[in-house]
Amino acid sequence: MACLVTIAAIVLLALIPPAMAEDGAAASPADPLAEALRLYTSARQVSVPFMTDELPPAADGHEHAAVVLYVSGNRGQSWTRAQKRALPSTALEFRAANEGQYWCIFRGEPLAERGPSPAAGDKPDVIVTVDTTEPVLRQLVVLPSKAGQPLDVIWQVEDRSPLAQVEARLVEADAGEEAADLWPAPQVTLENVGRVRFAEAIAGKWVLHISFQDAAGNLLREARDVTIAAAAAVDKDTPSGAAPVEARIITPLDTQGLEQPEPSQAGEPDAAAPGSSEVDGNGDDEQPAEVPAIIPAGTGNQELEAPAAEVMAREQVAVLPTRTLRIDYEFDKSAPPEQVGLWVTRDGGGHWRLDQIDDRLSGAFIFAASDDGHYGFQIHRQRGQLVLGRPEPGQAPQREVIIDTQKPIVRWTAPLGPGAAEGPIAAAPAKSAPPVELRWEIDEANLLRDSLRLEVRPFGQIQWQLVAADVRDEGRFTWDPAADLRGRVELRLSARDRAGQEGSSRLMIDILSPSLPALPTATGRLQVEQAEAAALDDARRAYDLARVARLQERWEEAEKQLLRAVSLNPDAGHAWSDLGGIYLRDGKVGQAVDAYTRAAELLPESPNALYGLARSQAARKDYEPALKTLAALLAREPGDADAWLLNGDTLWQSGQYEQARQSWLKAMQFGGGSRGNLAAIQKRLELQAPAGQ
Repeated sequence: MACLVTIAAIVLLALIPPAMAEDGAAASPADPLAEALRLYTSARQVSVPFMTDELPPAADGHEHAAVVLYVSGNRGQSWTRAQKRALPSTALEFRAANEGQYWCIFRGEPLAERGPSPAAGDKPDVIVTVDTTEPVLRQLVVLPSKAGQPLDVIWQVEDRSPLAQVEARLVEADAGEEAADLWPAPQVTLENVGRVRFAEAIAGKWVLHISFQDAAGNLLREARDVTIAAAAAVDKDTPSGAAPVEARIITPLDTQGLEQPEPSQAGEPDAAAPGSSEVDGNGDDEQPAEVPAIIPAGTGNQELEAPAAEVMAREQVAVLPTRTLRIDYEFDKSAPPEQVGLWVTRDGGGHWRLDQIDDRLSGAFIFAASDDGHYGFQIHRQRGQLVLGRPEPGQAPQREVIIDTQKPIVRWTAPLGPGAAEGPIAAAPAKSAPPVELRWEIDEANLLRDSLRLEVRPFGQIQWQLVAADVRDEGRFTWDPAADLRGRVELRLSARDRAGQEGSSRLMIDILSPSLPALPTATGRLQVEQAEAAALDDARRAYDLARVARLQERWEEAEKQLLRAVSLNPDAGHAWSDLGGIYLRDGKVGQAVDAYTRAAELLPESPNALYGLARSQAARKDYEPALKTLAALLAREPGDADAWLLNGDTLWQSGQYEQARQSWLKAMQFGGGSRGNLAAIQKRLELQAPAGQ
């Protein structure tokens, strides 16, 4: 008799971030960050809760009079002073520059004095993850089932935040999503890779509805058609949603090997029990003539040439952006083994662990790695007392793979604006004259050689312009921008790893016009002053042209002239305000927030800038920052009916229904706003809060 068994393929199923403690997973007892409070938010304006007992005692023994919030965007290497408030206080705030993780720490101070900043390496009181993006579904695999058998669904998502809720339903295809469930609700785990098992399948056409909500509140919904054939019509097929294996590799074995039991030591089991961490010597007497292939989904049958007697060099090992692998195997159905087992090593074969055994010969293992790293695989097969393929300590694996689910982390280090401190807090951009010396840091063990890409775009525009491609990571780049590229610009540095994942970081800077050579004469000083005055005159002319274009409703021309105005004079607050209005009109909400924020910085007393900023923040559903901006505006202009009306609308959207009514009454009291639409306000006052509110 003959038995043919092989690992046919390792197929990519998932692309997820690792469940490391600093990214939201449960911290181990030895984790120095275990005591930090962890928060997740989908808003850039972050409110960090504070309790007075979190402050260390004052050095002089007196009680603290104020508390200061410090924020770090680089895991405590440096800290930025964000906000100071008098005690008592329940929360302090900062506006995050980007999505990502921020460490927060509180320090007590006297009201009129400034204390020392936290030291590099200090542990945080609170870890905040800013995540404004919904979970990304990388793959949804429905494993086919016969009628009467369980139906398995394997899903994998990528998200910056841990999952807070996963719901899965199967409903009849023709009944609609609101149909009553015929299937018991499945139990699901809140992991980025998981398996949903529905009870006994019923033949027919169904729709799988599955939703994922992360801890920051972002929600993803997905629907997928599922067909379950009658029991007699299903044998063994490729899982729905998974890439088919185009070719399989058969591993020849000794055709006489199964007729005589292999000698073994007395009392030794046929195979190590699942979960054992090491294996003593007692491997097979012969090795397969061929080794299996590792095939990411969608690539077909691409073998990795692995030496049989030594571990491959790291640069030769395939890097996969997944922690879940499907390992298919084939066997001779005329003489099948009684079981096959999957062995795993993390140290190149020094120690082996039996990961799982399949005694039903399903044709596939689902291997879930606990974390990123280097993995080696071996498969054993058993019939009776004969065990073939069981690895010995020190034996090289048949196949190796590096699992890397982390995107490259790119951090700008120069030029940074005042108080930027590695960019954790949105701060004023740095001002740089050409040429600009750019510096950065990249955290990535498997960085693709010469993979960096540098791009630029003028502030407010959409299209990126390539500066340099295929750049080697040397941590610095000297950039000489084109002569027409002046004013505020945004730079984007992207890096790719060997798993194909890309990480990037953005940097905002103000590019200054090149200064004339310093001359000791009055003539030289006069030339410099004349050049600066000419630039300001050009900016004023561009602004005047924009005003005319706006009156004529030529919005594209108005935007073009306003961008020219702010590029020539980045401190033109009214131009920034008008530009924000055009962006908001065109639905470019994020760009409107940026433009109005700049206008409010330059014109802190301008009601128009504050009102526009609040409108754009509310349009982006940043309700809390919008309400704070409106509070500042109403403190200066308590009779502004438009502000009261917008304040009421924002309060209603954020669920503060009674406060919204009071604000609408204020708007009516002051005349209803610039449009005087009292009837519209009356309709708002007749709105009913949702049930239970």
